[in-house]
Amino acid sequence: MRLLRKKRQRLRPLTETEAYARCHGDRAEDVRIVKIERKRPRFPTTVTGERVRTMFEQRLDARDTEAEADAAAAEQAERDEQAASGEAQVEAEPRLEL
Repeated sequence: MRLLRKKRQRLRPLTETEAYARCHGDRAEDVRIVKIERKRPRFPTTVTGERVRTMFEQRLDARDTEAEADAAAAEQAERDEQAASGEAQVEAEPRLEL
């Protein structure tokens, strides 16, 4: 019958500090918080983030135009193949001479 038991209501909500202390315990004395300096860059950079973004967009646009050109070339090749096969069929048919 544990399922029918009522939940205990708290008299007040816990603060963040109280919840942290309850979950993790109190902070030990051998632990201390230190601030770490940011690392200096290894290599000087000459390209800005904006320049990298514009170069990336240009590469994407070039890829789109290449894909369109490839699709157009494939369509043209298909048309040429159909035209060549149509001529071959006409030549393969026997001609009746009277």
